[in-house]
Amino acid sequence: MVSGTVPGIEAVLRHFESAGIRARRLNTTRAFHSALVEPALDALEASLDGVTVNTPSIAVVSNLTGQAVEPDHAFDGAYWKRHAREPVAFARSVGTLAALGVDLVVEIGPHAILAPMTVSAWPDSPQTPAPAIVPSLSRPSSDTPETEKGSLLQAVSSVYEAGQPIRFEGLFAGESRRRIALPGYPFQRQRHWVETSRQHRSTAGHPLLGERRESARGEITFETEVFPTDPVWLDDHRVFNRVLAPGALYGSMASAVSMLEQSGPISLEDMQLHNAMVFEDAETGENGRIIQVVLDAAEPASSRNLQIYSKGNEGIWTVHVEGRLAQGVPDQEAGKQIDLE
Repeated sequence: MVSGTVPGIEAVLRHFESAGIRARRLNTTRAFHSALVEPALDALEASLDGVTVNTPSIAVVSNLTGQAVEPDHAFDGAYWKRHAREPVAFARSVGTLAALGVDLVVEIGPHAILAPMTVSAWPDSPQTPAPAIVPSLSRPSSDTPETEKGSLLQAVSSVYEAGQPIRFEGLFAGESRRRIALPGYPFQRQRHWVETSRQHRSTAGHPLLGERRESARGEITFETEVFPTDPVWLDDHRVFNRVLAPGALYGSMASAVSMLEQSGPISLEDMQLHNAMVFEDAETGENGRIIQVVLDAAEPASSRNLQIYSKGNEGIWTVHVEGRLAQGVPDQEAGKQIDLE
């Protein structure tokens, strides 16, 4: 920013414009720290010498140094004389505010001029996040023909929302207030609850199994409902853009059943995948597939057969997996002699 006489400023503008640099003249009559303010400096100093300035109760950052002033700092006429003429250390002052942990900046002035400058000068660091910026007043315009009182009340509400205490008694000091009855209005009835999962949550200790039931013949059945997007990771397993249940889903279900229904070491043997569980295009949104894990009745010293079925919109049960749960751990040596052919 350059300040000076009108002919000097116009000469600077022509120089920049000829060089292709965009420049704009501010519509102001203030001298703004330039040499043009020097004739008034002595009178300014003399007018303030007899004014008593109490010690501030909060930290004050000086725009002369960009640093917080000491408690015994003198805000006398000499200080304000320098303040009116010397360059403004605005960026350094903003850095000091950030170092002090300031999280709210309220601009006291007739318009929001310094607020955007504060945001631009704020240090870009995760340790010093940008504060909330609140202008106290705004010039009314054709789009926002608000009054000074309304603008100030808006600023007070923004400060209150930012978590700062407000002494509301002083906000309406000297004004006459009375309580009024507000008119009734229809409730909007908008829901703001977090939607729960559509899946039947397990009562047996595993989220994939669902409800446990026992038949009169001793069979154990676990039933749940699975959707293309519930569990959420299921939608990530796609083949030719169709949701396909991964084999790990069946293995996890069979493993969970073995731990819940039998004690001691268990082996899952002869697990065969008969049919893939493919979710059709119509099985989206509220539509899913009912899954049942069926475990045969327990017999002493015997393995138990396990099957996994599902049923979709067509209403037909499909068998996906069959296997056997056997007690104990298989012989590792015997495992090496299996003829793969």
